[in-house]
Parts: sequence; C-alpha cells; structure tokens
Amino acid sequence: MTPTHHVRRQVAEHPQLPSGVRDLLAEDPSANVRVGVFSRRDTPEPIRAPDPYADPAPRMRCPAPRDPDLPVELAERLATDPDSTVRHAVAGHPNLPVHVRRVLLADSSEWVEQAR
Repeated sequence: MTPTHHVRRQVAEHPQLPSGVRDLLAEDPSANVRVGVFSRRDTPEPIRAPDPYADPAPRMRCPAPRDPDLPVELAERLATDPDSTVRHAVAGHPNLPVHVRRVLLADSSEWVEQAR
C-alpha cells in the first residue's frame, strides 16, 4: 500500500469521518480504502458497493467467508472465484454445504489446500 493509500485508508476508518468524505472514499480506486469504508458499522447499505463480492479486487471479496450466515449461493460463487486468495478464505468457513466443500476439495491450488 502506498503512503497515500495508507492515509486514505486511515481517514476512511476514522470514527468522526463526515458522511460526505465517507461517500467519496467509498468510490476510491484503491480496494484497501474501500474496505476501510465498507467495514464501518455506520456506512449505510446504499453507500456500500452494490455487490462487493463482484468487485474486481479480490480483497473486497475475501471478508464474506467470515460471515457465520454466509448464504449458500455466495459460498458457491466464492468457491469458484478466479482468485485463490478468495477460495482460500471460503475454504476455511466452518459451515459450508457438502457440495461446496467438494468443489474446494477438488481445487488444485496449494493455497486453497492449506485452508481445508
């Protein structure tokens, strides 16, 4: 992360961030900055990415597997994600349906294998 990305990420996470600045940072080209905005509890749903799990930055798709109530449809999509980092993240989810586990067991990525 460059120094300017680091500063923008810190600003995005600041507890007293004005909503106008938050909204501007929600569209930042850096995934690290957007993660800072989207991880805030006070970021309203309409400001969040319409589908952060379709974001081109793998970092935006990785937090989903931490959700204990991960929807089956999303687990299926993330288990076949083109990025092994995302597949690694979902492979460690404790409540995956059997058919999603089978997909991940067949994954040839060493990174995904480590999470199983």
